[in-house]
Amino acid sequence: MALMLYHLFKRPDGLDAYCIADQIGATELSEADSLIYEDKENVALRAWTELGSKVNFCMLERKGELSVVLASIYDQQQLRERDRDLYQKNQILRKKASQRWSSDWKTIQPKIIAAQSLHEGKPKQGSLRLTWQSVQANCARKLEQVGKQEEAKQLQDLSLKELSISANNN
Repeated sequence: MALMLYHLFKRPDGLDAYCIADQIGATELSEADSLIYEDKENVALRAWTELGSKVNFCMLERKGELSVVLASIYDQQQLRERDRDLYQKNQILRKKASQRWSSDWKTIQPKIIAAQSLHEGKPKQGSLRLTWQSVQANCARKLEQVGKQEEAKQLQDLSLKELSISANNN
C-alpha cells in the first residue's frame, strides 16, 4: 500500500492520490500520534510515502534488505553490540536509503499539498479508479520483475472499494 501511494505521488499526473490515500486511511494518525503532531494529515502521509520510498529502494532496485533499512533504533543498537562490522555495513545502506528518501520528499511534499487542495473539490470516482488501476498495474509489473509473483497477483486482485472498506473497518 505504501509503495502504491509513493508511486502515485511520484507520477506527474497523480494528484488524485490524496483522495485515494484518504479513502484507504493513510491520512490518519493513531490517537497517540495525533496528540504530538499539529499537521496530522501530512505527517501520516509522509510516513506512508517514506515507507514506500524505502520499499522501492530495497525491493525494486535491489539495493539491500528491507528489514535492515526499516530496523528500529533499538534493533540497531543490539546489532552494534553483537557485530560491529555488520552494523557498519547496515549503516551505509540505511544512510543511502535516507538520502534517497530526503530527495524523494522534496518532490513529493508539494504534490501532497497540491493534491490535498484538489481533494477539497472531491475528484470523481472514475478518475480515481483510472489512476488507481494504472499505479496498481505498474506496481504489480515491478513486483513480477523482481520475482514476487504471489504479491503481484494479490495486488492485481485488490480493488479500491475493498481497500476503502477494510480501511474503514480498522
